[in-house]
Amino acid sequence: MSATPAEFTTLYGSLNDAATPGYHAGEAAAAIFVLADAIQQANSLNTTAVRAKLGSMHTMNFFGQFQLDSRGLQIAHSMVLVQWQAGSKKVVLPSDVADGTCQYPYTGA
Repeated sequence: MSATPAEFTTLYGSLNDAATPGYHAGEAAAAIFVLADAIQQANSLNTTAVRAKLGSMHTMNFFGQFQLDSRGLQIAHSMVLVQWQAGSKKVVLPSDVADGTCQYPYTGA
């Protein structure tokens, strides 16, 4: 079970008076898709079986990659850091997609 960004945006809008989903809605929906996949793959609602399946999954959905380490921490999703600089939003990390550099301490310029 998954959706493309466009499919998720359309579904979200159809359920929320044509509103555009924000970051938090996307993150929550992606988590639900991952959980649903784990339940389906485990063919069970048993929490131990589902947790074991989550621990062995490496998947991609519209929100990015999902994979847990042995501690149960998400290790595959890369976050993007943005910073408003002189009235423009700049991606400052990760460096391979950045269109600006992180300004710290930020002076507002």
